[in-house]
Amino acid sequence: MQKKVIKLLFEEVHLIDNDGKVNLGKPTLKGGKVTASVLTQVKGDKVLVFKKKRRKGYKRKNGHRQSFTQIQIDGDHRIINSFNSFLI
Repeated sequence: MQKKVIKLLFEEVHLIDNDGKVNLGKPTLKGGKVTASVLTQVKGDKVLVFKKKRRKGYKRKNGHRQSFTQIQIDGDHRIINSFNSFLI
């Protein structure tokens, strides 16, 4: 059985690195688009939360693991602005 591939399209791009030349948007770059595909759903490292109050006998230990989506950037779209010439 094959896995279903989920494609994503990011239309709000904030930063582009083009061979060492970095372009920043204010707040986003106009016309910038990047496509990506979802690889897996993973969990991060466990974070322990320990609460204690002195001399009261109060102690609580709790843990948490954040879920993350691992993606792979597939492609980018070429953009040419009138005042900023760059490639995504």
